[in-house]
Amino acid sequence: MRNRFFYPGVSVPLVLLSTLLALSGAGCQGGDACDENGANGLITVECSEQKLVEEGLDVLLDDRGGALAQWPEILPAGETLAEAFDPESPTVTLSADSRFYLADLSPGAMWNHGVMFVLVDVRTGEISIHFRSSYPRLSDGSVLFASENTLAADWAEVPGFPTVADALARLESSEARGSGDRAEPLVPSPPPVTSRVPGADDPRFANYPKLRPTEPDSLRLQRFQAQFELPQTDDEVSAALEECPKPDSCEGEGKKFALVVNGGRLYEGSTDEMATALRAKGYSTQSLSPKHPAVADSEGNRLATPANVRAAFQALAAQVTSCCDEVVVLFYAHGSPRGMMEINQLQDERLPGGGTQRIGHADGGDLSRADFKAGLDSLKTCQTKVFIQSCYAGSHLELGLNEISDAVASQGCLCRTVAVSSSARQESWGGPWDFTTKYAETGNFDESVKTAVKADQPWPDEPHKKVTRLVQSTDCFLCDDPDGDFLITAVEIKDNYSDPNQADTDGDGLPDGYEREIGSSPRDTDSDDDNLSDADEVERGTSPINEDTDGDGLKDKHELFVECDPLDSDSDDDGLTDGQEVLTYNTNPRNKDTDGDTAEDGYEVERGTDPRDPNSF
Repeated sequence: MRNRFFYPGVSVPLVLLSTLLALSGAGCQGGDACDENGANGLITVECSEQKLVEEGLDVLLDDRGGALAQWPEILPAGETLAEAFDPESPTVTLSADSRFYLADLSPGAMWNHGVMFVLVDVRTGEISIHFRSSYPRLSDGSVLFASENTLAADWAEVPGFPTVADALARLESSEARGSGDRAEPLVPSPPPVTSRVPGADDPRFANYPKLRPTEPDSLRLQRFQAQFELPQTDDEVSAALEECPKPDSCEGEGKKFALVVNGGRLYEGSTDEMATALRAKGYSTQSLSPKHPAVADSEGNRLATPANVRAAFQALAAQVTSCCDEVVVLFYAHGSPRGMMEINQLQDERLPGGGTQRIGHADGGDLSRADFKAGLDSLKTCQTKVFIQSCYAGSHLELGLNEISDAVASQGCLCRTVAVSSSARQESWGGPWDFTTKYAETGNFDESVKTAVKADQPWPDEPHKKVTRLVQSTDCFLCDDPDGDFLITAVEIKDNYSDPNQADTDGDGLPDGYEREIGSSPRDTDSDDDNLSDADEVERGTSPINEDTDGDGLKDKHELFVECDPLDSDSDDDGLTDGQEVLTYNTNPRNKDTDGDTAEDGYEVERGTDPRDPNSF
């Protein structure tokens, strides 16, 4: 059987090819739907769909989390298909009238990402599949989008195959979070990101040019809004950055960690330099990029894949053990309005001198916003600082990246600041260089964000493309100390440890923070149940968590009754512990010679005489 899968100069990934070839078929026979042709001798739509199943596309898309959509019109012989966003990409010229299916391997992504152009000859049932890196463009310039927004209007669903909506729902199924059983949320959602976007009724929109032939008005409006959307003011940026200050109780405490992820859309040397700079500033740093080894090396460098990003977050969560720890997360990746980020995905890149090269990795793909959010939620610290450089980076904020559920909040301290390179409606054309350069130089996140946040920053060659950078922090009351007891709220509410609004929850005279330091209970006035309050024990110098501080067998309270020293196991230095004297020999623990016969009690016990009888010596 001849190979029907072709791309000039590029090898088809073996795992895809083997899957497809193993299940491929040809012609119109082999199934009920293909027993008879339809009108004009053409195979029916049902036969075409059956051929797709025989080709194994349903299994492939299910495994890859992809989707399939059908262009409703038969494309005529001679029609051409090309990558919409690379005018120099190789075209596919139809040799026969064909039904056209688009297999989207990364649903939700807008621009360059893995797709397959699938063509079914409507007379023979012959199938050809062409791997490409963006949505298709027809010969008349029309861009055939298959996004969730345009699918219902422009494309047809294919029975038995996942739709874009199905695939997106599957990607986000893990985002469900428990809301707790409180009448009011423990952690209120942060205020929505400031959005000052003109509508279609804005008089400027009527004259706004269509940037691409036959572009839908909905996309033209999105581009128009992206141009005229206003960024946060300097005061708004500063206010957001001040939401997560370092808690006073963390002075001089805490370790520093960093995670730098290059999904493959940025010059790799820049992220390597950033990781090196962070390590030089004392950060224990993990760095993921397409050029790094599959297994982490001694410096913490590792191949960028979605699975490795999740593993990196797991490693961070295990290392972050204090609310005072500082974590910096820097993400450089291709993004989509759905909040997904492309991590080292297989695709074809055009070379400057002509031709293409395959880039990415077989394990590459999209990191869902659910996985990204879960990774950040796992970092229990008051000092998580995040910078996201991608197209549509603001979608992370609009879709709730900084919303913290009660279930997550109750697990411990959590406060984070997220800065993004662009709004939810913008391609990120400005580049991360201002932020990256400043941060590598200073190590100061806030200062670097302020440097990078510039109003209406245009791309030099395309002044219609501007960047609106945004900053948002979570509500950080979990990291506050409203009662001034040197314990932040998150620590006090975890496992109902103490009352965050009472400096001395049990009223024993010891602040909750001090009780945590010495190990006593802030909800029990007598932590060791020795009938001495924790405050009394601290005043006397005994342990509030050990009923027998000196370990002599006599409880602290009993030592006080018999006027012994609870910090000295042998108060009279006669060789017998206070406990032995009181509980075993009934001698005086304050007098080394209880019977006054000049022989110390311990000596008499050792010789076998009675320390209470002067005549026994």
